[in-house]
Amino acid sequence: MERDFKLNIYKNGKVIKTVAARKIDLTMGTVRKLSKIVSIDRINNTADISKAVFEAWERLTEILNALFPDITDEEWDGVKINEMITLMIQIGETAVKEALLIPTDEKTKNP
Repeated sequence: MERDFKLNIYKNGKVIKTVAARKIDLTMGTVRKLSKIVSIDRINNTADISKAVFEAWERLTEILNALFPDITDEEWDGVKINEMITLMIQIGETAVKEALLIPTDEKTKNP
């Protein structure tokens, strides 16, 4: 399942650049690295996601550079936190949807 992800870069309260992730499938490596930063078992609300984003900002932007190669290190500082949280939720939703699309063998299902 491919999905477009977009982020706005702000300066002085104005959008100076909008970047779109390359239309790629999320890799297991990206999802695994992000899940180490934002542990699902610790997330109960957006405040928990915000805390995880702040605590691991450098690692997070390093990982997201794979999705957004056109964002410079300086531009990451111009991303609004609410947009970053929305992006993290979208990535999580996409990963779950992709997992649900994995075909199952009817013979191995529990009754």
